[in-house]
Amino acid sequence: MVALRTILVAAVEGVAVGAGARLHLAADLRIAGAEARVSFGGAATGLAFGTWGLPGLVGWGRAMDLCLTGRSVSAEEAAQTGLVDRVETDPMSMAVELTTALAAAPAGAVADVKRLVRGRGGGRPEDVARERAANADRVHVEAGSRDRDPWT
Repeated sequence: MVALRTILVAAVEGVAVGAGARLHLAADLRIAGAEARVSFGGAATGLAFGTWGLPGLVGWGRAMDLCLTGRSVSAEEAAQTGLVDRVETDPMSMAVELTTALAAAPAGAVADVKRLVRGRGGGRPEDVARERAANADRVHVEAGSRDRDPWT
């Protein structure tokens, strides 16, 4: 998703946890309803979710907090920290409005903005691939199908 030239807009009205939070993170623009909550699951799940995009959005320290603890973040906190771009009464309508406006903009300019901004702050395809590989290694080690720990 992060490698697409198209802009992706996510709207969260309820709870986005684990894979749902990762989909939210992969979007280029994120809109939340006032009651929305986001959680990346934390290290207790045995997986590392969000490591590829959170540091660029919320900073290294908050990324560590969210990835390690899995604590649930309210829409208000998410907006204050940069995890969401907007909190709206009707996030779905706002997402449609944004995508309509972006569809009318020159496609090349939109793609250039995405490429240039993504190249600066994480969320690059190679960052996603590193997280995926670490999780795959962790699953194999925990299942006993691989006899090495990828972190040692």
